[in-house]
Amino acid sequence: MRQRLLGLLMLLIGLALAYLCLVEPLVSATQKTDRVSLPLKGIILCPIMLLFGSCYVVLGDRAESILGTRKAPSDASLLLGVLLIAIGVVVYFIAKTLLERLGYFGEP
Repeated sequence: MRQRLLGLLMLLIGLALAYLCLVEPLVSATQKTDRVSLPLKGIILCPIMLLFGSCYVVLGDRAESILGTRKAPSDASLLLGVLLIAIGVVVYFIAKTLLERLGYFGEP
């Protein structure tokens, strides 16, 4: 039960990061606000929190046997973590490109 609550918390944090760091800046840019910020760290953490949170919610106590612990993570969780960081970086650059096309982050 404790693992599922941890997973739910991670999932909620991931959803909040997705909204605050990705959706909200893109919506603000389409509404032509003066200034838009795109936080790299929030966008990178978003996929990690969403996927690992989902794993803990779905698997519960079995998640620890698959993903390992914080002190001894499994090889699969390390590989998955690196892959999710790479996905977060790609999403960041896609969002930044979209914002540049809308006139943000470009040369003054």
